[in-house]
Amino acid sequence: MKKILCNLISNSLKFTPRGGRIIITMRKEDERIVVNIADTGIGISPEDLPHIFDPLHYQRDTANAHGTGIALSMTQQMVLSMNGSIEVKSIEGKGTLFTLLIPLRHSDREMPRWIPAMLAQGKDTEGLEEKNKVAKTIEDHHDNVEENDKPLVLLVEDNAEVARFTRELLIDRYRVMYAHNGRDALAKAMEYVPDIIITDLMMPEMDGYELCRNVRSSALLNHVPIVIVSAHSEHHNLIKGFELGADAYVTKPFSSDELLMRVEKLIEQRKLLREKYSNALLDDTVEQVDTTAADQKFMSQLHQILQANIGDTGLCSAFVAEKMFISQRQLNRKVKMLTNVDTATYIREFRILFAKQMLKNAESSITEIYMQCGFDSPSYFSKMFKQSTGMTPTEYRKKNSRE
Repeated sequence: MKKILCNLISNSLKFTPRGGRIIITMRKEDERIVVNIADTGIGISPEDLPHIFDPLHYQRDTANAHGTGIALSMTQQMVLSMNGSIEVKSIEGKGTLFTLLIPLRHSDREMPRWIPAMLAQGKDTEGLEEKNKVAKTIEDHHDNVEENDKPLVLLVEDNAEVARFTRELLIDRYRVMYAHNGRDALAKAMEYVPDIIITDLMMPEMDGYELCRNVRSSALLNHVPIVIVSAHSEHHNLIKGFELGADAYVTKPFSSDELLMRVEKLIEQRKLLREKYSNALLDDTVEQVDTTAADQKFMSQLHQILQANIGDTGLCSAFVAEKMFISQRQLNRKVKMLTNVDTATYIREFRILFAKQMLKNAESSITEIYMQCGFDSPSYFSKMFKQSTGMTPTEYRKKNSRE
C-alpha cells in the first residue's frame, strides 16, 4: 500500500503545476477500501489513456503526458496482487483521477509472497508461462552477444518483463547480457567480464548484496562498476549496498533518464582511467597512476610475471593467463578494461618500456637489449620501438644521453 500510494501521489505531484491541487480521500465501502487520488494537473490525452498501464508499448513524453509506463504498470500489478482494481479517468488540461478498490482482509496466517508478473493480471498459469517464455527469449538473446566496440552491460533481474523493459532502454548504446539471479550473474561475469553490472536486490539463490560481495572480492571482477536497481529505498538498504561495493543506487520505479545517466557516467569514469593508464605506459609513468588497491594488486601481479619472463620470446597472453590461473579471454577483458589496450599490445609496450630503461644505460648494446627484452630480431625491435616512441633505439639513446 505504501508503494502504491507513493507512486500515485508522486505521479500527481510531478504533473500538477504550482498552485494546483491534489486531493486524496479514503472511505470504507462494504468490505473494501476506496482510495481516490485526484489532481488538477495537465491530464491525459484520450489516445494515451488506454495505454496508461502498459510498460512496454507505452512510453510517455513527460512534456505532454502523465506518468511513466513502468511506474504505473508496477502499481497496477501490486493492486491486482491483492485482488483489487485500479481505474483512471482524465480530462486533458484539467486533471486526472485514480480510483483504487482494495478488499479488506484479516487472517491469522501469512499471505503468499507477491511475485510480479506484468502479463498475468489474475491469470496465474498463463502469466507464468508467458513470464518463463520471455525469460528464456531474453537469456537466449543475451548469451549470444557479438564482440564490438559497445560496452557490455550485465543486467541481473528476476522479473523478466522488467528485464525486457530495461534492456530496451540500454540496447541502442550497449551490448546487454541477461542473468535471472545473482548466482547466474556471477558465473557470466566471471566468463565475460562485463563493463558494468546492473542488478536487482531481492532475487532467489543469490541476492544483489551477495553478488556485490562476490564481485568486489574477485581479483578478476573487482574493477567492474555496480548499479543497484531496487524498490527497497530505505536508508539502511542504501548504506548496505554502498558498504558492499555498489557504485550507484537507483530506486524502482526508476526514471529512464536517471538509469541511463548513471550507467553512462560510471562507464565514462572507467574509460578516463583506462586512457590515463594507457598514456602512462607510453610515458614511463605507469607506477604513478592513482588506481584502486584491487587494480594495483592485479597490475602488480601482471608486472611481476612480465618482468620475470621479459627475455622469453614466447611470452604471450596465453602464457600470462596460465600463470594468473584465468582464461585468456578473462585476462584480455581485464587488461583491456584497466589499460585500454589488449594483452598482446600491453606485453609489447611493456617490452618497449623495459628497453627504454635499458637504453639509458650506455653499457648495454642495442643487440643485447633487444635480446633481453624478448624481441625476435633487431629489425622488429627497431620497428616496434619507433612505432611506440617515434624514434629508433639509437635516436632515443642519443636524446637521453644529451638530457
